[in-house]
Amino acid sequence: MLAYNSSVYEITGVTPAIAMFGRELRLPEYIWKNRERIDRVHELVRDHLKTQQRLQKCLHDRHANETHIRQNDRVWLAVPRNFG
Repeated sequence: MLAYNSSVYEITGVTPAIAMFGRELRLPEYIWKNRERIDRVHELVRDHLKTQQRLQKCLHDRHANETHIRQNDRVWLAVPRNFG
């Protein structure tokens, strides 16, 4: 619960502790160091994922065929059955 209350909520931009008590929770020093380390790791992972996403897009685009459909062309329409 401490981790949740001391984490910034994306929608509000503040921690639940600030929203409820008007101040940050007092955490032991080792928790702050651990949190900073985790934040750095998250940033590295985010950068790596963006790089991999660009690479995967390039690989996909290399083999993808662009479809040109004009008005009045005949096409197949897939209508999935609704089971349930």
